[in-house]
Amino acid sequence: MPATLVCLDLTEVLTVYTAPSMSHYLNQTSKVILDKYKGDLDNLRTEAKHNPVRERELVKAFKGFGDVAVNIFCREAQEAWEELFPFADDRTLKLAAEHGLPDDAAKLAELVDNDKHKFVRLLAALIRSNLRKVPVDDEKGTVDSGVLKKQKEEHEQYKKGTINTDKVELQKHEAVERYPQ
Repeated sequence: MPATLVCLDLTEVLTVYTAPSMSHYLNQTSKVILDKYKGDLDNLRTEAKHNPVRERELVKAFKGFGDVAVNIFCREAQEAWEELFPFADDRTLKLAAEHGLPDDAAKLAELVDNDKHKFVRLLAALIRSNLRKVPVDDEKGTVDSGVLKKQKEEHEQYKKGTINTDKVELQKHEAVERYPQ
């Protein structure tokens, strides 16, 4: 995975996981990557001498980056930066344990034969398992706004007492089966 793709993933991470009011951080981070690292995060890696602790420090120095953003970056970058592998943050390890998987990064990696690509996908799946508490259009991978709207309407009807409660209980049961917590 070329470093430029890691840079693109970093941009996506900021877009997905930050509030719109923080978009100026994305702009500032992009400028630092372009100016200081010549648009190539491998230059950050070289400056850190391939030391994971130092890499985390340099990434955390980007304006608006805290531990969560650095963890997200490291989860994704480890596919290309072998010194980060295997990395799983506390949140991901907790989710792994909740799914009956090992709560240790090395043991999780063993489940996928220490394949970095599969390991990164496993971690992403664990994170998505926690995020999928809202209806998702499985074909598009996006929030299904039609279902959300319907759920809001039915919730209002339920509060007013104008909906069949057996129907609501059945829907709750179906939702739990489809989106287990």
